[in-house]
Amino acid sequence: MTTLTALLAVTPLPARAQEDDARERRERFQLFTNCARVVPEVDIQLDEDPDIQGLTEERLRRAINSRLRAARLYESPDAALRRTTDWTVLETYVQIVGRAFHVNIQHRKVLRDPPTSHLGIATTWERNTLGMHGGDGEYVVGVVARHLDEFLDDYLRVNESACAEITDGAGFPGLSFERVRPGDGPSS
Repeated sequence: MTTLTALLAVTPLPARAQEDDARERRERFQLFTNCARVVPEVDIQLDEDPDIQGLTEERLRRAINSRLRAARLYESPDAALRRTTDWTVLETYVQIVGRAFHVNIQHRKVLRDPPTSHLGIATTWERNTLGMHGGDGEYVVGVVARHLDEFLDDYLRVNESACAEITDGAGFPGLSFERVRPGDGPSS
């Protein structure tokens, strides 16, 4: 009986390891880009007479671009178009109908079909929210920000080793940090 109990206690471990490995492979497929910068696309559709204050495409674009720049992942569409095979896009779509809203954020990247070497674009990560905004545009911007933070957390976690190679471990692509001792900075 003791042998059987020990055997049953050990059996779930390989299954859990396989499950973790499968999750890691799925996340790597979805988000790994070798720490490539991200091109943001924003599209907002409002009713003819929207009952919402403080929500514009420009407001959303600034918020998204700011977060991507803070993570050192922003890339302009013009720069991405110069390369044909290794770009990644974060598309944010917001639709307002009456007091309802829909937010959809998609990470899309170029994928290569190994047998044919054909390139295609696929959505590999996506989040959606459907809800009521109560006339408050900041609420919808907050929903977009939460999804964007989730994307950045996942993206940077999956690309951590690639980003570290690019930055020599500093944590941000294209940015290095120097240690400053007290008294070395500008005088007050």
